[in-house]
Amino acid sequence: MKYVNVQYNSITARVYDPSADPSGSAERKYALVFHGWMGHREDLRFLAEPFADLGYTIIVPDLPYHGDSMNAKVSSCFDAAKLLSDSLPGLLGEYRQSLYRVLIVGYSMGGRIAFELAVAAEKGDITSLQVDALVLISSAGPPSSENERGNCRQTSQLRSQKLLDKCFTSSEYEEWLRCSWYSAALWGKIREKPFFDQLVHDRVRSFNEQSRYGWARAAVHMCRSTMTCPPEPIESPVLYFFGTEDRKYQQMASELQQHCLELQCVPVEGAGHNIHLEFSHALISQIKGFVKDICKPSLKNPCFISDVRYTTYSLPLKRSMTVGGQYISKREGIIVALHSNNGKFGIGDICPLPGLHRETLDVCINDICKLKSQILDRNQLLQTGSLQDAFIFMDYIEQFSPVSRNGLEAAYIHLLSHLRDQAISSCLCSLATKYLAKEELFPLKAVSMNGVLPRSAPVENPQSSTASENQYRESVTNSSFKVMKLKVGACDDVIVDAEHVRHAAFAAKKLHKRIRLDANRAWTKTQYEQFQNALVDYVDHIEFIEEPLKTSEFLSEYLSSNKRAPGKMCIALDEAIHDSTFERIAELASSTLCCAFVLKPSVIGSLRCLLLLWSIAQKNGCEVVLSTVFDSGVGTAWTAILAGVLGSREQHHGLGTFSHFLSDVFTPSFGECCAEHGDQVSVFACEKYLLSVSNKLFDSR
Repeated sequence: MKYVNVQYNSITARVYDPSADPSGSAERKYALVFHGWMGHREDLRFLAEPFADLGYTIIVPDLPYHGDSMNAKVSSCFDAAKLLSDSLPGLLGEYRQSLYRVLIVGYSMGGRIAFELAVAAEKGDITSLQVDALVLISSAGPPSSENERGNCRQTSQLRSQKLLDKCFTSSEYEEWLRCSWYSAALWGKIREKPFFDQLVHDRVRSFNEQSRYGWARAAVHMCRSTMTCPPEPIESPVLYFFGTEDRKYQQMASELQQHCLELQCVPVEGAGHNIHLEFSHALISQIKGFVKDICKPSLKNPCFISDVRYTTYSLPLKRSMTVGGQYISKREGIIVALHSNNGKFGIGDICPLPGLHRETLDVCINDICKLKSQILDRNQLLQTGSLQDAFIFMDYIEQFSPVSRNGLEAAYIHLLSHLRDQAISSCLCSLATKYLAKEELFPLKAVSMNGVLPRSAPVENPQSSTASENQYRESVTNSSFKVMKLKVGACDDVIVDAEHVRHAAFAAKKLHKRIRLDANRAWTKTQYEQFQNALVDYVDHIEFIEEPLKTSEFLSEYLSSNKRAPGKMCIALDEAIHDSTFERIAELASSTLCCAFVLKPSVIGSLRCLLLLWSIAQKNGCEVVLSTVFDSGVGTAWTAILAGVLGSREQHHGLGTFSHFLSDVFTPSFGECCAEHGDQVSVFACEKYLLSVSNKLFDSR
C-alpha cells in the first residue's frame, strides 16, 4: 500500500491515504496508530490496510524519543498527546478550522498516550480532536491513586536506569533483551515463538547511543501520567485486547472499567504482551467489527429534529424611524421553534429589518416552511445531541438567508442545550472551542450595554440641533449608562455634527463616561478629516467612530495610510464586515487605528462566521461589540448570551434597542426580566427568560 513519510514539529510519521477525499471535507476519518516503548512506526503497519478498507486516513508516527522523532522532547504523557495532536495538521499538509474525527489505536505505552489524548479531548484540554473510539492493546489507563502514580514513576525510572547501566553496545543490548527484558512473565512464551529472533534483530538494528538515551527519557517522561484517575469516565467506546499469559495487563482490564462508559474486553488465549505480533489476524478481525459497529447510527433513543413551528408578531415602536430610506413604525418578525422527538425544544427570533436586510418576512417564512418539509422527509440528516450534530445542522441551513439562519441556529443551540443539560452560554463556549481549536472559553455572568444619545441633527433642518448643550449634558448626566452612543453624519455640515459631539464629550469627561460615534458611512475623506480636526481636543474621550467613510475601499485606503496618533480617532468596523472578505477584514483590522468590530448576528447569519470574525479581532487586538437591530426580546436575549461568550468583561454592547418598543412579544418583557440593573444584562436571566417564554409559547398553542 502506498504511503508517504512526513515530518512536522519534530514528529516523523508514515501516512497512508489511499481513499482520502481531496476536498478535505468534514467527512474524512483518521486513524492514529501509536507503537510501544522502544518501538517505531513499523511495528503496527499491519493495521494500515484494514483501516484503509474502512475509509480511514492512517497516521503512524514515531513517538517522541523514538525512531525519527528522537528530537521531539516531552516531559509527560499529556505533553506527548498534545504534541501529537498539534502536529496532525502539519503531518497531513493542511490547515483546518474544524475538528479531526479520529480513532486511536495504542499498544502498551502508545495506549497510555491514546487514553490521555481521549481524556484531554473530552475535557477540552485538547480541542482539535473528536475521539470516536479507542483501541488499546496490552495497555493501561491512568493510575487510580497518587500512591500508584508514584509507584509507576519509580518503576519507569528503574527501567530507564537498567537500560543505561547495562546496554552500552548493540551486543549488550541484545543480551539484555533476550535474558532480561523478554524473560518477564508478561511476555508469556515469546522466546519460544518462531518470530522471536527477528523481533530481537529488529530491535537491535534500531539501537544506538541516541536511541539508548531517548528510550531512557521516554521511560521516565512519557510513561508519566499527569492525571490520577480521570474525574469522569470517558464517553468514547474502548476496545481492549489483553493476552491471557499477560497477567499484569489482564488485571488492567478490570481497572479500566471505572474509566470507560463503554468498554469491550477481548482476551486473546495464549498470548503475552506482544499480541500484535502473535495474533495480528485476530486483532484485525475484531477491530474491523468494532469500527463498523461504532460507525452505525445509534438506534438507542436517537434524537432528531421532528418538527418546526413558528408564530409571527408585530411590535409597535415608541417613535417611528427611517432605515435605509424606509419608514418604519413597527417591527414584524417570527418566533421559530425546533422540536426534538423526545419532547425538547428551542426557540429563536427571525426579524428582518427593512432597509437593512434584503430579505422580507415572507422570504423568511418560506425558509421555515422549506426546512419543515425537508425535516419531515429526511429527519435522519438532522440528528441532534452532539456538538458535531450542530455543525452538520449549520451546513444544512446554509441554503437559507442570513437572518433566517441566525434565528434557526439560535433555536438549534437552545434545543441542544436542553438535550445536553447544559446552559446555552456553556454550549456556545463548547462549540467555539471545538470550531476554532482554542483554549477553553468561559461565559461572563453579565454583560454591559451602551446607551444612545439623541441624533445630532434632523435631516430636514441640518443647521439646527435637536438638543442644546444643556440638554446634552442633562442626557449624559441622567443616564445610567457608562458608555453613550451618538449618531453623526445626518447633516451636510460636519462642523455642526462636531459641535454636538463636543457638548456630549465634555459632559461625559466630567462624569468619567465615554462616547462612541456612528457615522454609517456618511462622509468623504475630506469631510471626515474636517470633523476629526474640529474635535482634536476631545478625541481622548471618544472611544471610537463606526465607519466614517463612504465605502470600504475609502476606509481601507485611509487605514493603510494613517496610524494611531494624538488627535486621531480609533475606528470600528461595521458595514465593512458585511461587504468584505475575511482576508480584507483581517487587513483592515491590522491597522493600528482599527480598534473594534461591531457584529450584528442577524446580519452575519452564521455562528461560524461570527466565530471567525471574533478570531480575527482577537488576533489583531480588536474588541468585539455585539449589536441587535431592533430585535424582539427573544432575539435580544440570544445576542446578549453571545456577548457573554465573545465579548470582554469591559466591553459595552449595543443591546438597548428593546427599549424602543411599546411592548414585547411576551409578558413580562425582556427589559423587565433581564435588564433591571442600570446598564447590566444578566446572561443567566437571559437563559431563564428564553426557557420561560418558550414554555408560554407552547402552553398557549
